[in-house]
Order: sequence, then structure tokens, then C-alpha cells
Amino acid sequence: MIGGFLNEVSSVPEVTSSLPKVLLYVVEQRFHRTPDGRVWTVGHYPYSFLKRYLGAFDEVRVLARMIRSNTPPARAVVSGGPGVVHVSLPDYEGMGGVLTRAPVAALRAVRAACMVDAVVVRSPSTWGGLSALTARVRGRAVGVEVIGDPATVFARNAFAHPLRSMIRAVAIGLQSQLCRHAHAVMYVSEVLRSKYRTAGDSFVGSDVGLCEDAYAFKPRSHAPSTEIRIINVGTFEQRYKGQDVLLRAVARLAATPNAAPVRVAFVGSGRHEAACVALAAELGLADRVQFHGHVSTAGALPLLLDTSNVMVHTSWTEGMPRVLVEAMARGLPCISTRVGGVPELLDDACLVPAGDEEAVGKAILDLMNAPDEYIRQSHRNLARSRAHSEMETQSRYRDFLASVRVCPRW
Repeated sequence: MIGGFLNEVSSVPEVTSSLPKVLLYVVEQRFHRTPDGRVWTVGHYPYSFLKRYLGAFDEVRVLARMIRSNTPPARAVVSGGPGVVHVSLPDYEGMGGVLTRAPVAALRAVRAACMVDAVVVRSPSTWGGLSALTARVRGRAVGVEVIGDPATVFARNAFAHPLRSMIRAVAIGLQSQLCRHAHAVMYVSEVLRSKYRTAGDSFVGSDVGLCEDAYAFKPRSHAPSTEIRIINVGTFEQRYKGQDVLLRAVARLAATPNAAPVRVAFVGSGRHEAACVALAAELGLADRVQFHGHVSTAGALPLLLDTSNVMVHTSWTEGMPRVLVEAMARGLPCISTRVGGVPELLDDACLVPAGDEEAVGKAILDLMNAPDEYIRQSHRNLARSRAHSEMETQSRYRDFLASVRVCPRW
């Protein structure tokens, strides 16, 4: 494997400074390519997001898993466009899939990194470390965007696998090495910067960039009194979003004497959704819970946020959750677990321990029974979310990408 890597790196012609500046962007995402050549995505990495890298580079090549599809998936949006192309990794699922497709995926990750001027890895990443190592061997710039902590992504309550401890240790080591040797690192939170240090330039700021339409015209002027309408937004693909914890907390609320009726809207989809539907029925909540699946952030999600009383986020691990920022921008009071960068977003009174369903239920009741505090949180969240406007985010990314571009070989 090492010999093949060195042969691959040494056999590819040098990218000269006369060529356009090309960025390889390595992400953990599954894209779909249709027969017309277009690439589609559900949820993450639409073309509108990837365009921000074109301000610093002439071309962006996105390295990620690819599925060939006859038609785009439901609710998919276009990911490719002028200046943005996709380099396909073989599709796989789970650790067994990673091991099975490793030779092909590793070769493609090395080959793709040999043909560009810089590599930016969105970490945690399966193949980003190999692409970054290739870039370093060839004297190219390496940037890292740290969006999560493998220490909590692969924690006992968030990830179930017989080799969990080993996978966790390897993932932590890979991310530590990535950051330590990068030219520049963008962290979504201060807590991640303190844990995964770099010898290069460091920046802190989420990748959330909200357009003006994402913001409510004004904060909420009164607290609801007749019904508690909770919204939870997150993927069901992994267990670490903790939707089961929220369901158990709601069951406690439903059994509380004289409590207002409680309803929950879940937004998101994934392989564990069916288990949560079954749990809701088992807890006697089938008539109180609605599963909306994946919805558009352009129209449907703001409407759901506006018709909810409170966002409750029960994740076991986070970097800097976009869904909380989007809810805050609608003036929605929020309650969340004290994980990752969340304490940098919310008041301490709105934070609860991960996995503590009793604390979640109490925090909801305390907020809904305190009208003045509810209104204060609405005002505070709307104002705080302004730090994540598109203008602020673009400014942070310009500085980060300018640092990535500074490489002795250019």
C-alpha cells in the first residue's frame, strides 16, 4: 500500500504555477450523478455552498462517494456548476464497505490530490488524511475544516460497533495529525480549536451563511399558553442526534399533571427513522408526533420553525449545528444538549446534559412557564444569529482560503 502510494505520487506530472489554481475539496457525502452528467445532493453541499471557494480558486473538485442514478433523489438539488466538478469515490456503507472498497478509494484519493494545487479536507474524514498527505509530499497547500469531534462521534452512546474503541482512537489520531500539519485550519467552534491544535494559521467560525430571507422580521412578542409545539431537526442516519431522548422527554411531559398539550415535529430522514416511529407508538405518542422527512431549507423549514414554540436539540455530539442557528434566526427559543460548540450559541439556562431526558423535559417546562424569559430568549437568539449571516461567513472564509493559497511552491 505504501509503495503504491509513493509510486502514484512520484509518477504524476507537477502542477505548474502557469495553470489555474485548482482546489480538491474532500467531504463525507454521498452524491448522485444522473445520465445527463449533472451531480445532485440532498441536504449538504449544493452549488450555492460550493461557490464560496471559487473566490480563491479557479476550479473546485469535490472528492466524495458517488451513486449513478437514473433520476435525482427526492428533494435533491444540483451540486455541480461552473467551476465546480465532482471526482467520484466508490459508494460504500459502514465499516465493512470502507474495508471492501479501500484499495480503489485510496488510489482515487491519491490520484485526485496529485492533480491539484491545494487540498481542503472537511474533517472528520475517511479519505481526507490520504489526500492531505499526498499534497504535503508534493509541496502543496493543505487546509482543514474541522466540523466535528471524532471523540464524541464515535462515543459509546453515539456509535455501535464491535471495534468502536479502535475506530475512535484512529479517527482522533487522524484528525489531530491533519490539523497539526495543515497550512490553515478553520474550526467551527473554540472548543474544537483548543482540542485539535495546528502549527498553521487558525480561524474560528461556522460555515453557516444565512441570507437575509432566513431572518425573521422581528422577535416573538409573547409566549404560547395553550400548546407546546416542539421542533427537532436532524438526520436519522446516525444515532447521535438523540431523537429517542426527546421522545422519552415528551412522554414525561405528556404524563405531567396540568401540563399543556405537547406536539413534536421531527425533520430529517435516515435509516433509524423507523425505529423512532416505533418508539413513539410504544410510548403512546403516535398522535402527538409528526415525522416530516427531509424538507427544503428555502421554504418548508422556515414555515415549520415559525409555527413551532421551541427548538429542542438532543444530540450526543455536534460541531456547530446549523439547525440551531437557523432556528435562532427565526427568533425561536432553543434548548440543546451541552455538546461541541453549542454553548457558544445558547444561554447556559438553555443547556442540558446529553442523554438526560428528565433535564430536557424540565428545561422545556421552565421555559414555557416563564413568558418574560421566553420573549428574552427570542430577542437574544435573533440578535445572536446575525454573527452567522452570509456576509460574516464569507469574510471568515476569504481569510481562511487566502491562508490556504499561501504556499511556497506557488
